[in-house]
Parts: sequence; C-alpha cells; structure tokens
Amino acid sequence: TPRIMRTTGAVSHTGPSDRAVPGGDDQKGNGQGKTRLAQQVGRQSTASGWRVGVVSHWDAAPGDVDARPLVQPWRWLPASRRPLLLLVDYAERWPLHDLLRLLADCRQRAPKVRVLLLARSVDWWPTVAAELHRLGFIAGGDTQPWPLPALAHDRPGRRRLFETACERFAQIYQPDMPAHGWPGQWKAPGDLGDDSVYGTVLGMHMAALATVDAYTRQTNPPGSAGDVSRYLLDRERSYWARLHGTAADTVRAAARTVLLACLTGPQTPDTGIRLLELTGLADRPAGQKLLDAHDRCYPPSSSNTVLEPVYPDRLAEDFIALSLPSDPSGGPITRSGHTDSWAATTLVSTLRGLDDTVVFVPGPLTARAPGQKPPGHTSRILIFLAAAAGRNPHVQGWLHTLLTTDPALAVHAGGVALNSVVAYTSPSLAETIYELLPERSLDLGPAAVALAQHLLDDTDNSPEQHARHCGNLAIRLAHTGRREQALTPAEEATGIYRQLADADPDAYLPHLAASLNNLSTFLSGLGRRDQALASAEEATGIYRQLAETHPDAYLPDLAASLNNLSNSLSELGRQDQALASAEEAVTIHRRLADAHPDPYLPDLAASLNNLSTFLSELGRRDQALAPAEEAAGIYRQLAGRRPPRRLPAPPRHVAVGVRVGVREGEGQLRRGFGVSHRSDQPLRAPRRALAGRVRRANVLSVPDPRGCPRWSRPDRRGGRLAPTAG
Repeated sequence: TPRIMRTTGAVSHTGPSDRAVPGGDDQKGNGQGKTRLAQQVGRQSTASGWRVGVVSHWDAAPGDVDARPLVQPWRWLPASRRPLLLLVDYAERWPLHDLLRLLADCRQRAPKVRVLLLARSVDWWPTVAAELHRLGFIAGGDTQPWPLPALAHDRPGRRRLFETACERFAQIYQPDMPAHGWPGQWKAPGDLGDDSVYGTVLGMHMAALATVDAYTRQTNPPGSAGDVSRYLLDRERSYWARLHGTAADTVRAAARTVLLACLTGPQTPDTGIRLLELTGLADRPAGQKLLDAHDRCYPPSSSNTVLEPVYPDRLAEDFIALSLPSDPSGGPITRSGHTDSWAATTLVSTLRGLDDTVVFVPGPLTARAPGQKPPGHTSRILIFLAAAAGRNPHVQGWLHTLLTTDPALAVHAGGVALNSVVAYTSPSLAETIYELLPERSLDLGPAAVALAQHLLDDTDNSPEQHARHCGNLAIRLAHTGRREQALTPAEEATGIYRQLADADPDAYLPHLAASLNNLSTFLSGLGRRDQALASAEEATGIYRQLAETHPDAYLPDLAASLNNLSNSLSELGRQDQALASAEEAVTIHRRLADAHPDPYLPDLAASLNNLSTFLSELGRRDQALAPAEEAAGIYRQLAGRRPPRRLPAPPRHVAVGVRVGVREGEGQLRRGFGVSHRSDQPLRAPRRALAGRVRRANVLSVPDPRGCPRWSRPDRRGGRLAPTAG
C-alpha cells in the first residue's frame, strides 16, 4: 500500500501530480487480496480529500458486487473541484470498448482523475495502454503491471502464515473446540510449497479453515489443495442434507441446482426457471421450490436475482470439476461424492449417427439457434471451465469437446473467455477458432494475440505454416498497439517466405510481397523509415512483376502497394517520387473501378485522397482540389447506397457501484494498473483506421490459413486486407 500511495500522490499532495501505480499479484487465479488493498488505498485517499469511486462492470462483477446500469457518467458522478480516484475492479473482464469509454467519460469529471485498474491477468493491458494518450491519460509508474508478490517464498514462511491463520480460525471455532483441546501444532497440507495455491491469501485461508474444522470433527485434516476443496464441498453437501432432508433425490436436486448456479451465475427469476426446465431439473412449479430452497442456502445479493453461486470462485470451479465425470475419451479421474453425469449433459449432449457412432452437440446451457448468439452465461461457463481445467486435467477434455461442437462459442463469448480457453485448444481447433475472428476487434484483440501465439508455438515443422503463423501474430500484435513486439515475427515471416520464394517463386512470391508490405508498415511505425522504404520498394517490384503476368489477380495488390510506397517516400521527404507512385495507384484503381465499381470504388476514393494530399504538400493546391472533390463525390455516392450507421447507444451492460469512500466487499483482486489524467490535454474523438483511405494508413496483408493472401476488400480471390492505424 505505501508504494501505491507514494506513486499516486493520493495521500501526500507533494507527491507526483499525474501518476498512479498499479497493484496486483503474480499468481494465477483469484485470492491475493487486491480488493482489500484497494479499499485501504481508497480510505486513505478519502481522508486526504479525494473522491473515491468503486466501479464494476455488469458482466464482469461477481454476484456479491452491487452493480447498476450506467446511463451517463454525470448522473452518478457529478463534476467537482475535488480530485477523483476510480478503483476499477475485475478490469480484465471488462469489454475493452466499455473500459475505454469509462475512462473517456470520467476524463472531465474532476480537475485531476486517477484510475487504479485491478485485474487477474495482463493480456489486455497493452491494448488499453496504447489508447491512454489519446484519451488524455498517462500511465503511472513505468507503464507496466505491478504484480503483488506471493505471501511467502519459502516453506518455513508459509508454515508460519498457516499457523497464524489456523490460530485465528480456532478463536472463531472456540465453542466447538474438542474436549482434548487444540493441537500443539497444526498439521499443514503436504503441498504447502505450491505457489499457485498457497501463495495467495485465499488458498491459505481455505486450507486453514478446513484444517481447524476437521479438528473440531476429530477427522484427519486435508492433505493437499485438492483435498481442501473436496473437504469444504463435502461440508456443503452435509449442509444441504441438514437443510432439505437426507433423501438422495433431495440432496441430488440441491447439488445440481448449486452446480447450475456455479456455471451460469446469478440470473433473473424467469431465466432461472427456464434454465431448470432446459436442463431437465424441474418444471415451473417444482422449479420455484428448488430456487427458493437454493436461496435459503445461498441468499442472493439482489432481490431481483436467483441462482447465487458458491463463493469464492475457486470453490465453484472445483465443484464443477468434481461434478464432471471422466472426460469424453474415458480418461480416469479421482471420483468423489459429487460426480454426476448430469453435469456433463448440461454442457454437451450426444447423438447417435446412422453407423452407431456417437456425435457430440452443444448441451442445453450452450445450444443456440442457427444465426443467433449463444446465451449470455456462455462466457462465464468457458471462463470457469478453463480455470477448473488448470487444476483438473479431465475438465480439459470436456472444454475441448464443447468448443469442438461449436467453435464460434469462444468468439461470441468475448475476449476474456477466449483468452481463458486458448491454452486448452488443439492446433486444429485453434485454427478453426482463429478463422472465425474478425480482422480487427478491440475486445478480442488481446485474445487474438494469445491465439496466434498458441498456433505459432504448436506449429508443425512446415516452414510455410510457421511463416503464416508468424505473420498473423505480427499483425495481431500491431493491432493491439505492440508494434515493437510485432517486428520480430514479421521479420521472421519475411525471411521464411524469401527462402520459399527462392525455391518456388510461382507459389510464394505473393506471400513474400505481402509480408514485405507488413514489414514496411511496422518499420515505418517505429521510425525506421529507410528500412521501411526498402521493404515497400521490394514489395512493389514483386507485385509489378506478378501483375504483368496475372493482371486480374494482382493489379489490386500493386495499387495498394504503390500507396504504401508513396507514404514511405513522403516520410523521407521525397515528395516528387511519392506523387508519381500515388498517381500510378489512382490510375490502376480507376481502371479497376470502371470494370468492377462495387469492390473498387472505395479504393479509388482512398487513392484520390492520397493524391490530393501529396499535391497539396507540393504546393499545387489548385490541382489538389480536383481529386479531393472526386473522392468526396465517390464517398457521397457510396454513403447513399448504405443505410446510415446509428450512433452507439450507452452500453446497457456497463454498471457501476459508486460512493464517496470505499465499498466494503469480499471480492478478491489480482493485478492492478494505474493511469492518471493530464488535465491540460483536450479529449479527442477516437480515430478510426481506414483501409488506405487516409494518407498514413498503410496496408497489412493477412496470410490465409490455406495459403493465399487475404485482403480487406472482397475480390474474386475471396480475400481481405487488414488496415493498421495511421
């Protein structure tokens, strides 16, 4: 806490005026205590005269967080002369466009705005960091996530912490102390040195609680992290039996309702009844009784919801894992009293083909009609299955089977869910999911990087496949603002394609040219303009050679490459040569648009805009007017053909819980990042990347998994082109 407070300057007004510092942890999973740390920061900030807002996303917040829809920021956060500190919890679960909008909306709410982003993973951070300057913020500290360290780094230190936690729980359990008293030394789990479990406050507390409870019942305490979860869940099952009766059917119905809540999270009463019906648990009259009984065990955080899950999340994840039987291939698992084949049927159903083969299809919780999106709880299901799979290998089989039945689930579920499941996809499944990704998406961007890296790591020995995955990774990195990181795979892809083109020019020269264009874009963005020009010139030369023999196929690529080349020449001050390339690009695009107006009129307009810019820079402004007017006329014509896009409405699923001071909560945090508002910067509207339609918008060529170039506009080869921001 002192480190964060010193760097944010939120306590000492003599500290830095425009910095905020991230806090988090370096463990995988929840439970490090970031929420409580953030609460302490908030209390000290409030005492120093700051307003403190605690913000959670409707889709991201756990059920014990009170989140209300955000309509306009000034309705819950009026402007004030006092500085503002926002604590954004579960930041990694926010759709990135909602998170960026929150930052933009709060930008003018106070003379000084600081934001502490707390999260459990960091893949999303580079994308947000790349947007901060545009929003008028600067990253605090060194712009890198600040991990919270493990509680102790050696077994003796862990042992002391475990003893302390047990002593505290023993005070709480004092009325139930055994007749012979507490032990002189508490028996610790054998895997106490496991950082992934006992490096967190939550893991240590769970183990200590189970140990003390076991002593009160005069049974052996759990010997491992898995035993801890089984012990605590067995205690839950005993509670269900005591509350609802010991009949097997009654306890089974209660367990299945709890499992449904763990999978879907809190729901409206009507949706809860519908889910019980969908999964075959109960019809409406009996379903209401089940929900009422569940609410008595796990009271909902809101009067408008049912199916409150088990907390903490780790216990819910382990309950899901213990409930699932052996994986679809029949692999062995450690069976428990919680294993229930019904759990698998909610996720994946089976059909028998004509040849008596078993075919898996999505189960009732994830099934969707053709052309429709999956249910809203699909994201939670994938996230929790992935978390459970990390500690229970048999869950990986169910997760992989579910995604194989409908790979689009991973994309529709959003970036957080997709990022969670990437590690558990086979190369073929990962390839299928990758093909479903849009060329650019703010929310899916970090997950697309992870998926591209996963494909590269698992590639076979084929140089062509390796080059393709390198190129895809470079483009995805660039789209998330990581241009320096994108350069290495881009150079590697270019080198491989050069070798392949030397051996088989007919097959691989197009790939080499596309890769060179991408490399030119990355080099230019990093200020290495001489090298960028060399790559652009080589790419243009190759496309010119290809267009001479196959004009229908490669003239569009030549024109796009000429536009890139003109930009590179202009950046080096060679305006006359840049103008010549721009004029040639216009000539080619005009020829293409005359023959095929629908696909090529937008490209003609973009080239005309470029030409107008170069003419203006050369002082030939009268001549610059004509192409600019022609481009405007084309865009007006195109706009008339398409219905106007509505302005985006306020995101209905963004929600906040805000108060002056800090809300007390039990949620756990994992990593944190800080950003700080610079009040001297005006808020600017976000720039949109247009494919070659502004002078500095270079072309990124996306290699297709089947080996042919893909471009942004539909053409006879069925490809697309992915633009990069100018």
